[in-house]
Amino acid sequence: MLALVLMAVVQVWQPCAPIPTPGWGMACAAVDGRIYCIGGKFRGPDSIVPRLAVEAYDVGADSWITGFAPLPSPHCYPGCAVLDGKIYVVAGSDGHNDTRRVHRFDPVTSQWDTVAALPWPRNALAACTFDGSIYAAGGLTGDLQWCSYKRTVFRFSPGDDSGPGSWTVIDSLNTPRSSFGLVAVGGQLNAVGGTYYSNLKSFEFYNPNEWRNDSRMMRASRGGLAVVGSGDYLCAIGGFGQHGMLSSVEILDLTGGEWTATEGLSEPRAYLSAAVVNDRVFVIGGMDEQQQAISAVEADSVLPAGIEETRPGTLELPRFATVVRGRARIDCGQGAEVRIYNDAGSMVLEGAGTVEAELAPGVYFIRAQSEGRVRTGRLAVVR
Repeated sequence: MLALVLMAVVQVWQPCAPIPTPGWGMACAAVDGRIYCIGGKFRGPDSIVPRLAVEAYDVGADSWITGFAPLPSPHCYPGCAVLDGKIYVVAGSDGHNDTRRVHRFDPVTSQWDTVAALPWPRNALAACTFDGSIYAAGGLTGDLQWCSYKRTVFRFSPGDDSGPGSWTVIDSLNTPRSSFGLVAVGGQLNAVGGTYYSNLKSFEFYNPNEWRNDSRMMRASRGGLAVVGSGDYLCAIGGFGQHGMLSSVEILDLTGGEWTATEGLSEPRAYLSAAVVNDRVFVIGGMDEQQQAISAVEADSVLPAGIEETRPGTLELPRFATVVRGRARIDCGQGAEVRIYNDAGSMVLEGAGTVEAELAPGVYFIRAQSEGRVRTGRLAVVR
């Protein structure tokens, strides 16, 4: 009996509902299918001012929710992390001076409280949750002309529900970094890109109890970028490069290989926000090349697990898979590296060029890489 196969190859950033209050340098966190954008800066009628708004993008409804309690005080270029369902907005600038303050937001009650402040002020730092604790790293102090770049790393222990918790100074980064990404994937904490007098291509990782430099450099220098991750993959998005603002996106498989270029954003942007929900990467806001706030939101499945087809009617999609009597033959072209994942995101097969395999009925996700370009698609096998 002949099996039915549908194969769609697609990697196109899709527009989503724009953010109501555009800004850059915002805290961004995903909780229960919503992406919360908090604080940052925006351009007012006469000047650039702190943004106190809290707005949440509902991924399923493609709409924004407003009306949350605003930030108690300004946080521009803060670190941001989620612990036990609550969002921590860590330090940054109050619009004039670097701050130590850490505010905690409960999405369920829309209430703010204050936890222990950082030991020292930090601006343009990065934060994330790793192994049950919040880590806040790097940043700078002072203005851009007389700034001091930092490599200090702090770890937060929340204590009991009513206490303020405490911060501990731990092992420092190898390279001072500001406006960089800090992401926990691949069983390690990853500090990616950023600025240290010039924009950086490097990244380093922490686990266990030591920061180590990874020799694999990004294809582009990136400061003011967004970094997300899933499984064993890192994804670096936008930012400032050697010759200006970037729209490019690149990914790295931490288990092997080099940084690889993938489909770029619709426009260059820096100090942008990004989060992963249901294996899709959502990019929100940021600053454009005219230093204006961007309201546009776009999403793509640049990470291998859970790849989706394009929206109907947007592209003519080639088919390059056949299945006869349960055996699939997938032709991705000479020299292409091919990986096939099941609907749980686990890799079931890898090969090169033309791949043949026995596939049970179900949905599979294919990632093909050739000459620095990545194509993705979904394979549905029905008997």
